[in-house]
Amino acid sequence: MSVRLVGMGGLRARFDKFIEKKEQEVEDLRRQVAMELLDAIIGSVPVWSGRSVRSVSVSNNPSGSNATETHPDRGDTARDGRWLPHPEFGDTKNMPLGAEPNRQAAEAIARASAKMASYKLSDKVYVTSSAYNWDDIDTGDHGFSHPVRQRNAGKTVISELAVAQVKALFGKNVK
Repeated sequence: MSVRLVGMGGLRARFDKFIEKKEQEVEDLRRQVAMELLDAIIGSVPVWSGRSVRSVSVSNNPSGSNATETHPDRGDTARDGRWLPHPEFGDTKNMPLGAEPNRQAAEAIARASAKMASYKLSDKVYVTSSAYNWDDIDTGDHGFSHPVRQRNAGKTVISELAVAQVKALFGKNVK
């Protein structure tokens, strides 16, 4: 006995279209999660020169997409380690988060990296920072004379708060 199925081409085409649609939905969700995480991180990082926020990126490389970026303001410290004054940055330690003069430009650079990342199922997506002092920024444990200490000392780890915020928004399956 044999059975011949006819019309399977149409079924196959509809199934392929269904799978493509679901893959696109997952890619869109991955993009949304990455953007929310990026926004949660950079929104909690105090901005003085903007270097720390600019260094946060979304990429498919665990080292980050801008890990070799040279920062033009790398000479912000004098030889003895004191921070050099930059009146154009403003008195950021007395400003609320979001009001700093350099925030908008720094966030735009960080967000641009997210637009270049691939969110396909076959690709891993990383949110990383290439800041040489990220651990200090993340914990608010920077030198006492730097704005991060005054403006972030009461917070726990910025990245942990960001992950918790994204998990609350998208569910506990976010890793």
